[in-house]
Amino acid sequence: MDRLSESSSLERHVRMVANVYDAHTAALFIKSPHSSVMELVARESLSRQIIPGCVIEPGQGLLGWAAREQRRLHVTRFERDTRTLGIYAADVKIKALLAAPLPQGRGVLMVDSRNRHAFPEKKQKILDDFAAVALDLWESQRCAMNLEFYRSFNKIVLGSRMSMMSCIIKLAELLCMDTVVAATMVHGSGKYTVEKVWRKGMDSERWSGRQFSINQGYTGWFFRKGMSLVMKDFRGDAQKSFLLSEEEMLNRGEVLVGVVVPGSSMTVVVIFTGNADIFGWPDELLDMLTGAMRVHA
Repeated sequence: MDRLSESSSLERHVRMVANVYDAHTAALFIKSPHSSVMELVARESLSRQIIPGCVIEPGQGLLGWAAREQRRLHVTRFERDTRTLGIYAADVKIKALLAAPLPQGRGVLMVDSRNRHAFPEKKQKILDDFAAVALDLWESQRCAMNLEFYRSFNKIVLGSRMSMMSCIIKLAELLCMDTVVAATMVHGSGKYTVEKVWRKGMDSERWSGRQFSINQGYTGWFFRKGMSLVMKDFRGDAQKSFLLSEEEMLNRGEVLVGVVVPGSSMTVVVIFTGNADIFGWPDELLDMLTGAMRVHA
């Protein structure tokens, strides 16, 4: 999930909401532009039962309903098991729930209470404004991080002339990835050749020059599909999720970026993987990485 600093404006905003409403929990869920789910991006809670990194489908439960229908929701004398909200791991016995949708169906801001059975009408309306401001803060923070990313990216790409492999390593460091696999395949061969494996700041020579079938590993998958892709929030078994082959146990992290650079006679695939924070990555990342590799080819 996209992570924010606890001292960020968004975290402080949600903390303020919790204090204004004397809430047991105040939580903000936001749906990123290219995501299908709402992610918990900020919260302030007295409960130890909050599920870190929880997500809610639009329309799922009370919070998902408020986001999808774009309607404020006020539940008085709450009698349901609070696990149905999707944010708690156990029933915490709240008495009231108030949820306001973010503009454009982008999420929901919620507060609940264990001390009262309802929220005053004035505070119900004010939560709508708090929700709109929350989205503005999230967009502003993401924009600022995007601009910093662009600055660092341009410094790499427009700096001194370097080889494609040197450029790839610098890009991996910018992305905060700890593993890179670069491979090439002559068109029609059905096998790819590993050109470089870089792990935790060092070249791993044992794979260089080795050939693998395009039916093996994530690298082969990208050669077969011919499409670049960002995969995030991986929670599978890393021991069954190899980059090259089952015999060469080179595993992926939570985030994987695969870049396919086709040529007239040969295709290049570069995989970046690790446990990176993708919040500040621009939407155009894949096109940017492809362009950088072509510049330094």
